[in-house]
Amino acid sequence: MTRRMRILLGAVFVIAFMLIGLVLGTMIGGRYFVAPGSGLAGPAIALGYGVLGAAGLGIAALGLAIYLPPRWLLATALPAIVAGMAIAVLIGRAMTKSNAERDAHLEQAYANLNRFTVVLAHPAPGAGRAFARMEAQWDRGGVYTALLGEGDGRRCSAALSGREAVALLGALRGAEGVLYRDPAPCADAPGAAEGEIEWTIREVKAPDSLGKIAITAACASKYPQLLEPFKAAAEILEDGDNPTTCN
Repeated sequence: MTRRMRILLGAVFVIAFMLIGLVLGTMIGGRYFVAPGSGLAGPAIALGYGVLGAAGLGIAALGLAIYLPPRWLLATALPAIVAGMAIAVLIGRAMTKSNAERDAHLEQAYANLNRFTVVLAHPAPGAGRAFARMEAQWDRGGVYTALLGEGDGRRCSAALSGREAVALLGALRGAEGVLYRDPAPCADAPGAAEGEIEWTIREVKAPDSLGKIAITAACASKYPQLLEPFKAAAEILEDGDNPTTCN
């Protein structure tokens, strides 16, 4: 056995032993060292023992790979490599299934998201503004249309992803909270309006959430939550999940 072949076989042998150690350590840790009632911490504790098992068997395999005679190394490594490959396949299938289930849960959660519409506008031009006006709606799927700012003049539109809808709705909930505390938060704020926002959120139980605010700089300084929908919209426009069409 050449030196290069021994190094390659030893590396695969160590990885295979680490996979075996991960599984054995997790099983043993979960069975004997996770206290009943550990809740969500239980799997993490068991996985911690799996990591220890992987490290322990990895070190042992490294020693064997260095000191075993070539014939013994080959006889020891081949069964371990087969077992490691089988474990890798099972772990891969489990991860694929877990990811598919997670994606299905997310899609269901997005489908159940409150329906909403929002219009965001900057009445006066200003440097650094991603858009002059943006309209977005979510109804078990959604779209947005934006008139670009800074003299661009193009109108862009794209599908709204579930992740983007969650971010936008969360920002609207923050603005909604301001109205709960102060029904007219910008009424006495001096200065011209730098941003305008109007939204409707369809609630499970009536009444729906409605809001319309002209935001001055003084008002935004007092209630920064009112600017969060603008920030969320700008992020969607600049780095959206779906392709954008502009004309």
